[in-house]
Amino acid sequence: MDDFGILAAAGEDLPGALTVVPANLDNLTAAARAYGVTGGADNLEISVPEQAAEGAASLSGVQDKLALSRAKDGKRYCMPVKGTLSDLIAKLPLARDDSQVMNEYACMTLAGLAGVNVARCRPAPMSTLTDHPDLVVALGSDTRFLAVDRFDRDLGSAVHMEDACQLLTLMPSQKYSGAREFVKLIQVLDRLGTRGIEDVRQFFIRQAVNTLIGNSDAHLKNFSVLYRNGVRPELSPAYDIVCVAALPVFRGFGTNVAIDKLQRQETLDTYTAVAKQAGISERIAKAAVIQTVARAKDLWPKALQGMDVPHAVRLEIEDRLNTLRLAGSTKR
Repeated sequence: MDDFGILAAAGEDLPGALTVVPANLDNLTAAARAYGVTGGADNLEISVPEQAAEGAASLSGVQDKLALSRAKDGKRYCMPVKGTLSDLIAKLPLARDDSQVMNEYACMTLAGLAGVNVARCRPAPMSTLTDHPDLVVALGSDTRFLAVDRFDRDLGSAVHMEDACQLLTLMPSQKYSGAREFVKLIQVLDRLGTRGIEDVRQFFIRQAVNTLIGNSDAHLKNFSVLYRNGVRPELSPAYDIVCVAALPVFRGFGTNVAIDKLQRQETLDTYTAVAKQAGISERIAKAAVIQTVARAKDLWPKALQGMDVPHAVRLEIEDRLNTLRLAGSTKR
């Protein structure tokens, strides 16, 4: 419940290029200390972290994850040394069950084959986590976590980033705002971005893949921009691409079920309409989607046969390639 305490503890390793340091209470007036730190309650002891906690990091999202660094051999992972940045995110499995990890790894791999610029990731055994023996025992040494390279880190330095909610000044609760906000994101990428139309194409490629793969959780916080030059944005590599439709509890996710229903109704016209609203040539969206669908239909079936992927995921994606209206787009 202590947001500022969390920021103070993890302030040396936050997303992007932000750093937060604990307050110096000596610089505050007595009244400010009493109200700002204790909430006006005189009987509470004033306290503040003196420095960032070792290995502490702030990571967004609801899935359990850790911020890590590679050990010297590149095959083991540990907590970052104090004062250094993490360079990897470990997305953890459930106890004795890494099906969700392999779902995401398979979907990220398939997305890359279809033309999406994806974050580099790979499954790794829990036994390679050197600093978390209790966690390894609890989740199982033979289960796997997803090791995702941090794209907001570059040779030990931080690259600033924002997710689309931050970029568009929306609260996190507004992440499912829908097409109108995605139109604004496209306009930002086109008019202000360093890569312009290439990022716009990548947006349409990514959204087509989300539909074909059954990812109904591609909300605004799952799109981010990087500020490599410190001023102008570029679309970050894709992350969190998962076949949500194959999850055992999918039918209990009301919002995702509704989005999945809309995805199943998508056609090329859906994408060209979005392009028109954003002031982008409809030909750009149409060509990007047609190419993406063609690559998916050509490459995914064979790739799925050679993957260690949950059976439900394989069946769902194969069915979508054969039945979705969008999957017939290469015929036009």
